[in-house]
Amino acid sequence: MRITLEHPATQPRQVIGLLEIISIEGQQYKVRLNVGNEQRLLSDNKGVTCLFRSAWQVQEQKA
Repeated sequence: MRITLEHPATQPRQVIGLLEIISIEGQQYKVRLNVGNEQRLLSDNKGVTCLFRSAWQVQEQKA
């Protein structure tokens, strides 16, 4: 399943239990969130997985 940056703002009662920053060959990073009993990849509004250049870039993202 997927989740967008806007999703948490529209679902304020959902708890993100874990946020994982996954390295892809040390050059790109993607984000996986555990929401309830589901794992979701952070994606854009078109359903494409968001890729970041560094873990710092992930931390600077704001919903």
